[in-house]
Amino acid sequence: MALQYFEWQTVADKIVAEVTQNRESAIALLPNGAKRAAGILSTLEVSVSDALNDAGFRLHDNRLEISAGGLNLIYEVGKQNDFGGLAEEEFCKVALQLYLFHEIHHVAQGLIEFEDVQALKRTAGPDKLGELDVIADTVAAQLFAWNFAATQEDFRRQYAAGFLAALHFMVEYCFPAFGFPLEKRHKVQRALGIVLMAIITERAIDRRDYESDFDIALYASFSQNFSELAVLSYGGNPSPAMHSVVRTMKPQSVKAVLRLLDSGQVGEILAMTRALV
Repeated sequence: MALQYFEWQTVADKIVAEVTQNRESAIALLPNGAKRAAGILSTLEVSVSDALNDAGFRLHDNRLEISAGGLNLIYEVGKQNDFGGLAEEEFCKVALQLYLFHEIHHVAQGLIEFEDVQALKRTAGPDKLGELDVIADTVAAQLFAWNFAATQEDFRRQYAAGFLAALHFMVEYCFPAFGFPLEKRHKVQRALGIVLMAIITERAIDRRDYESDFDIALYASFSQNFSELAVLSYGGNPSPAMHSVVRTMKPQSVKAVLRLLDSGQVGEILAMTRALV
Protein backbone atom coordinates (compact mmCIF):
# COMPACT_ATOMS: atom_id res chain seq x y z
CA MET A 1 0.00 0.00 0.00
CA ALA A 2 1.30 3.45 -0.95
CA LEU A 3 2.09 6.05 1.69
CA GLN A 4 -0.29 8.90 2.41
CA TYR A 5 0.87 12.44 1.64
CA PHE A 6 1.12 13.28 5.35
CA GLU A 7 3.46 10.31 5.89
CA TRP A 8 5.73 11.66 3.15
CA GLN A 9 5.44 15.10 4.79
CA THR A 10 7.04 13.72 7.95
CA VAL A 11 9.97 12.46 5.89
CA ALA A 12 10.23 15.79 4.06
CA ASP A 13 10.38 17.74 7.33
CA LYS A 14 13.27 15.58 8.55
CA ILE A 15 15.22 16.02 5.31
CA VAL A 16 14.78 19.80 5.22
CA ALA A 17 15.94 20.02 8.84
CA GLU A 18 19.04 17.92 8.04
CA VAL A 19 19.95 20.01 5.00
CA THR A 20 19.44 23.24 6.92
CA GLN A 21 21.72 22.09 9.72
CA ASN A 22 24.43 20.82 7.37
CA ARG A 23 24.27 23.90 5.18
CA GLU A 24 25.16 26.09 8.12
CA SER A 25 28.21 24.02 9.03
CA ALA A 26 29.53 22.74 5.71
CA ILE A 27 28.29 24.97 2.88
CA ALA A 28 31.79 25.41 1.44
CA LEU A 29 31.88 21.67 0.66
CA LEU A 30 28.90 21.83 -1.69
CA PRO A 31 29.51 21.56 -5.45
CA ASN A 32 28.32 24.65 -7.32
CA GLY A 33 25.05 23.23 -8.62
CA ALA A 34 24.13 21.69 -5.30
CA LYS A 35 25.12 24.88 -3.46
CA ARG A 36 22.63 26.85 -5.52
CA ALA A 37 19.92 24.23 -4.98
CA ALA A 38 20.55 24.20 -1.23
CA GLY A 39 20.33 27.99 -1.18
CA ILE A 40 16.95 27.90 -2.93
CA LEU A 41 15.73 25.14 -0.62
CA SER A 42 16.58 27.29 2.41
CA THR A 43 14.12 29.95 1.19
CA LEU A 44 11.18 27.59 0.62
CA GLU A 45 8.56 25.81 2.66
CA VAL A 46 8.34 22.22 1.39
CA SER A 47 5.06 20.33 1.44
CA VAL A 48 3.89 17.04 -0.07
CA SER A 49 0.64 17.05 -2.05
CA ASP A 50 -1.60 14.35 -3.50
CA ALA A 51 -3.31 16.80 -5.88
CA LEU A 52 -0.67 17.64 -8.51
CA ASN A 53 -1.85 15.33 -11.31
CA ASP A 54 0.88 15.12 -14.00
CA ALA A 55 3.14 17.79 -12.49
CA GLY A 56 6.09 16.66 -10.38
CA PHE A 57 5.95 19.82 -8.30
CA ARG A 58 4.26 23.20 -7.98
CA LEU A 59 5.82 26.46 -6.79
CA HIS A 60 3.68 29.22 -5.34
CA ASP A 61 5.44 32.17 -3.73
CA ASN A 62 7.82 30.52 -1.21
CA ARG A 63 5.91 27.23 -1.00
CA LEU A 64 7.13 24.20 -2.95
CA GLU A 65 4.69 21.30 -3.26
CA ILE A 66 6.08 17.96 -4.44
CA SER A 67 3.98 15.07 -5.69
CA ALA A 68 3.07 12.21 -3.37
CA GLY A 69 2.10 10.31 -6.50
CA GLY A 70 5.62 10.55 -7.92
CA LEU A 71 7.16 9.50 -4.62
CA ASN A 72 4.82 6.54 -4.39
CA LEU A 73 5.86 5.29 -7.82
CA ILE A 74 9.37 4.90 -6.40
CA TYR A 75 8.01 3.47 -3.15
CA GLU A 76 6.07 0.73 -4.97
CA VAL A 77 9.17 -0.41 -6.85
CA GLY A 78 11.06 -0.46 -3.58
CA LYS A 79 8.34 -2.44 -1.84
CA GLN A 80 8.35 -5.04 -4.62
CA ASN A 81 12.08 -5.49 -3.98
CA ASP A 82 11.99 -5.46 -0.15
CA PHE A 83 13.45 -1.93 -0.25
CA GLY A 84 16.83 -3.31 -1.31
CA GLY A 85 17.61 -4.40 2.25
CA LEU A 86 17.06 -0.90 3.66
CA ALA A 87 14.61 -0.16 6.42
CA GLU A 88 11.42 1.31 4.95
CA GLU A 89 12.06 4.67 6.60
CA GLU A 90 15.61 4.87 5.23
CA PHE A 91 14.40 3.94 1.74
CA CYS A 92 11.81 6.71 1.89
CA LYS A 93 14.43 9.24 3.02
CA VAL A 94 16.62 8.42 0.02
CA ALA A 95 13.66 8.53 -2.38
CA LEU A 96 12.42 11.85 -1.06
CA GLN A 97 15.86 13.48 -1.11
CA LEU A 98 16.53 12.55 -4.72
CA TYR A 99 13.03 13.58 -5.82
CA LEU A 100 13.06 16.87 -3.88
CA PHE A 101 16.60 17.85 -4.87
CA HIS A 102 15.86 17.12 -8.55
CA GLU A 103 12.80 19.35 -8.51
CA ILE A 104 14.63 22.08 -6.57
CA HIS A 105 17.21 22.27 -9.34
CA HIS A 106 14.44 22.60 -11.91
CA VAL A 107 13.42 25.69 -9.95
CA ALA A 108 17.01 26.94 -10.30
CA GLN A 109 16.82 26.20 -14.04
CA GLY A 110 13.58 28.18 -14.36
CA LEU A 111 11.79 25.02 -15.50
CA ILE A 112 8.83 25.40 -13.18
CA GLU A 113 5.49 25.30 -14.97
CA PHE A 114 4.29 22.03 -16.53
CA GLU A 115 3.27 23.89 -19.69
CA ASP A 116 6.77 25.38 -19.95
CA VAL A 117 8.16 21.85 -20.07
CA GLN A 118 5.81 21.00 -22.94
CA ALA A 119 6.77 24.23 -24.73
CA LEU A 120 10.46 23.38 -24.33
CA LYS A 121 9.92 20.00 -25.99
CA ARG A 122 8.03 21.65 -28.87
CA THR A 123 10.69 24.32 -29.44
CA ALA A 124 14.19 23.29 -28.34
CA GLY A 125 13.23 19.62 -28.67
CA PRO A 126 13.09 16.63 -26.30
CA ASP A 127 16.90 16.30 -26.22
CA LYS A 128 17.23 19.68 -24.52
CA LEU A 129 14.77 18.54 -21.85
CA GLY A 130 16.84 15.38 -21.45
CA GLU A 131 19.96 17.47 -20.88
CA LEU A 132 18.25 19.66 -18.28
CA ASP A 133 16.89 16.55 -16.57
CA VAL A 134 20.26 14.80 -16.35
CA ILE A 135 21.81 17.96 -14.87
CA ALA A 136 19.00 18.01 -12.27
CA ASP A 137 19.62 14.30 -11.62
CA THR A 138 23.29 15.04 -11.07
CA VAL A 139 22.63 17.92 -8.70
CA ALA A 140 20.22 15.67 -6.79
CA ALA A 141 22.95 13.03 -6.42
CA GLN A 142 25.51 15.69 -5.46
CA LEU A 143 23.27 17.16 -2.79
CA PHE A 144 22.36 13.70 -1.47
CA ALA A 145 26.06 12.79 -1.29
CA TRP A 146 26.93 16.04 0.46
CA ASN A 147 24.10 15.60 2.98
CA PHE A 148 25.36 12.07 3.64
CA ALA A 149 29.01 13.09 4.06
CA ALA A 150 28.80 16.58 5.54
CA THR A 151 29.26 15.52 9.17
CA GLN A 152 31.73 12.67 8.52
CA GLU A 153 35.50 12.63 8.47
CA ASP A 154 37.25 12.02 5.16
CA PHE A 155 34.55 14.02 3.35
CA ARG A 156 35.53 13.34 -0.27
CA ARG A 157 35.67 9.56 0.20
CA GLN A 158 32.28 9.55 1.89
CA TYR A 159 30.92 11.97 -0.70
CA ALA A 160 31.99 9.64 -3.53
CA ALA A 161 30.31 6.69 -1.81
CA GLY A 162 27.12 8.71 -1.34
CA PHE A 163 27.16 9.94 -4.93
CA LEU A 164 27.49 6.38 -6.25
CA ALA A 165 24.74 5.16 -3.91
CA ALA A 166 22.41 7.86 -5.25
CA LEU A 167 23.10 6.88 -8.86
CA HIS A 168 22.53 3.19 -8.10
CA PHE A 169 19.25 4.07 -6.38
CA MET A 170 18.13 5.97 -9.48
CA VAL A 171 18.93 3.02 -11.76
CA GLU A 172 17.42 0.40 -9.47
CA TYR A 173 14.25 2.19 -8.38
CA CYS A 174 13.63 5.51 -10.15
CA PHE A 175 14.15 4.19 -13.68
CA PRO A 176 11.58 1.37 -13.27
CA ALA A 177 9.22 3.74 -11.44
CA PHE A 178 9.04 6.33 -14.23
CA GLY A 179 9.88 4.20 -17.27
CA PHE A 180 12.49 4.82 -19.97
CA PRO A 181 11.13 3.11 -23.12
CA LEU A 182 13.44 2.88 -26.12
CA GLU A 183 11.10 4.95 -28.29
CA LYS A 184 11.58 7.92 -25.92
CA ARG A 185 15.12 8.60 -27.10
CA HIS A 186 15.75 11.60 -24.84
CA LYS A 187 14.77 9.54 -21.81
CA VAL A 188 17.04 6.59 -22.53
CA GLN A 189 19.90 8.95 -23.41
CA ARG A 190 19.42 10.68 -20.07
CA ALA A 191 19.24 7.32 -18.29
CA LEU A 192 22.39 6.01 -19.97
CA GLY A 193 24.16 9.19 -18.90
CA ILE A 194 23.39 8.28 -15.27
CA VAL A 195 24.70 4.74 -15.84
CA LEU A 196 27.92 6.12 -17.35
CA MET A 197 28.31 8.45 -14.37
CA ALA A 198 27.99 5.47 -12.03
CA ILE A 199 30.70 3.60 -13.93
CA ILE A 200 33.06 6.61 -13.83
CA THR A 201 32.42 7.04 -10.10
CA GLU A 202 33.08 3.34 -9.47
CA ARG A 203 36.42 3.68 -11.24
CA ALA A 204 37.35 6.78 -9.24
CA ILE A 205 36.54 4.97 -5.99
CA ASP A 206 38.55 1.92 -7.06
CA ARG A 207 41.54 4.20 -7.74
CA ARG A 208 40.87 6.19 -4.55
CA ASP A 209 40.82 9.24 -6.80
CA TYR A 210 38.36 11.22 -4.71
CA GLU A 211 39.50 14.64 -5.93
CA SER A 212 38.63 14.01 -9.60
CA ASP A 213 35.49 15.43 -11.22
CA PHE A 214 33.64 12.08 -11.20
CA ASP A 215 30.45 13.90 -10.22
CA ILE A 216 29.90 15.90 -13.41
CA ALA A 217 26.71 15.40 -15.41
CA LEU A 218 26.87 13.27 -18.58
CA TYR A 219 24.34 13.06 -21.39
CA ALA A 220 24.55 10.32 -24.02
CA SER A 221 23.55 11.07 -27.63
CA PHE A 222 23.12 8.33 -30.24
CA SER A 223 23.07 8.46 -34.01
CA GLN A 224 19.75 7.58 -35.61
CA ASN A 225 20.70 3.92 -36.10
CA PHE A 226 22.45 3.62 -32.69
CA SER A 227 25.84 2.90 -34.29
CA GLU A 228 27.56 6.00 -32.85
CA LEU A 229 27.57 7.59 -29.42
CA ALA A 230 28.64 11.06 -28.25
CA VAL A 231 28.75 11.79 -24.53
CA LEU A 232 28.42 15.41 -23.43
CA SER A 233 29.66 16.56 -20.03
CA TYR A 234 28.34 19.46 -18.00
CA GLY A 235 30.90 20.57 -15.46
CA GLY A 236 31.42 23.79 -13.56
CA ASN A 237 28.34 26.00 -13.54
CA PRO A 238 27.60 23.55 -15.30
CA SER A 239 28.61 24.28 -18.89
CA PRO A 240 28.44 21.80 -21.80
CA ALA A 241 31.54 20.21 -23.31
CA MET A 242 32.25 17.18 -25.46
CA HIS A 243 33.16 14.28 -23.18
CA SER A 244 33.77 11.43 -25.64
CA VAL A 245 32.75 9.91 -28.98
CA VAL A 246 32.36 6.22 -29.90
CA ARG A 247 32.20 5.72 -33.67
CA THR A 248 31.73 1.97 -34.05
CA MET A 249 28.92 0.49 -32.02
CA LYS A 250 26.68 -2.50 -32.66
CA PRO A 251 23.09 -1.18 -32.79
CA GLN A 252 21.59 -4.42 -31.45
CA SER A 253 23.92 -4.37 -28.43
CA VAL A 254 23.07 -0.72 -27.81
CA LYS A 255 19.34 -1.37 -28.01
CA ALA A 256 19.67 -4.35 -25.66
CA VAL A 257 21.16 -2.07 -23.01
CA LEU A 258 18.62 0.71 -23.58
CA ARG A 259 15.69 -1.71 -23.33
CA LEU A 260 17.04 -2.89 -19.98
CA LEU A 261 17.44 0.60 -18.47
CA ASP A 262 14.14 0.69 -16.60
CA SER A 263 14.28 -2.95 -15.44
CA GLY A 264 15.92 -2.16 -12.10
CA GLN A 265 18.67 -4.74 -12.81
CA VAL A 266 21.48 -2.38 -11.84
CA GLY A 267 24.28 -4.98 -11.97
CA GLU A 268 23.41 -6.22 -15.44
CA ILE A 269 22.85 -2.68 -16.76
CA LEU A 270 26.28 -1.57 -15.53
CA ALA A 271 28.00 -4.70 -16.88
CA MET A 272 26.43 -4.39 -20.35
CA THR A 273 27.24 -0.66 -20.51
CA ARG A 274 30.88 -1.31 -19.57
CA ALA A 275 31.07 -3.69 -22.50
CA LEU A 276 29.74 -0.96 -24.81
CA VAL A 277 32.06 1.85 -23.81
